[in-house]
Amino acid sequence: MKIAIQMVCLLGSLLLLGRVAGDPRSFTVEMKCGKQPQHNTTLFVPNFVAAMDSIGEQMQRSGFGKAVKGSGPDTNYVLAQCYGDLSLLDCVLCYAHARTVLPQCFPYNGGRISWMDVS
Repeated sequence: MKIAIQMVCLLGSLLLLGRVAGDPRSFTVEMKCGKQPQHNTTLFVPNFVAAMDSIGEQMQRSGFGKAVKGSGPDTNYVLAQCYGDLSLLDCVLCYAHARTVLPQCFPYNGGRISWMDVS
């Protein structure tokens, strides 16, 4: 009898796992920009766009992406990752929003965004 109750609890828990999903992060908690100006702003923009395009394609597949575009002091390093509780669609939407916010750091050499759950 005790084993049967444990099995029912286990199966019930497993059924709930398929239904758990997070809310998209829709509030920016914090945005930090670098303090050093870009080396060459003319090269920065196309490198940034190319890196963000590459990341966007990766985010659609796995919710994670990294890219390196440019060379020397004009290199752009980009990393994006969604928490595992977001659906892939919500992850892509979150990334799309971040892509519109990060250019506010221009002409500085870095930017970070922290998000908050809508609960």
